[in-house]
Amino acid sequence: MASLGGKVPPNLEILKYSERRTSGDTTQGWYVVEKTPIITRSDLQYARAEPVIYRGGYNVSLKLRPRAAENFREWTKANSGNYLAIVLDGVVISAPVVKGEIPNGDVIIEGDFTKEEAENLSVKMRRN
Repeated sequence: MASLGGKVPPNLEILKYSERRTSGDTTQGWYVVEKTPIITRSDLQYARAEPVIYRGGYNVSLKLRPRAAENFREWTKANSGNYLAIVLDGVVISAPVVKGEIPNGDVIIEGDFTKEEAENLSVKMRRN
């Protein structure tokens, strides 16, 4: 709140962050996020868990519909290095860092996930 001068601008909101890993650990905190989502479930062609061959573990792979891909390209270009909050029912369930512009709608969420964690996140993204 201090970085916002003690007030939340009308286009932003503060949401709880809660992520439960298969190890049983839960990470919690708070994120300031834009009220208007960058993409929604209807913008997804698919979301699925995919193995990472070169280092083990799993990522979550997304494919966006063309109009959403262009909007996302612009947003990622302007927000490289920032967090992208994935919100479900008013709670941030994941917050990967944007590594750079994503030009074609092919999105990889890296998180050192187990297979179960990646599948759970991809299912949540498809359903909500």
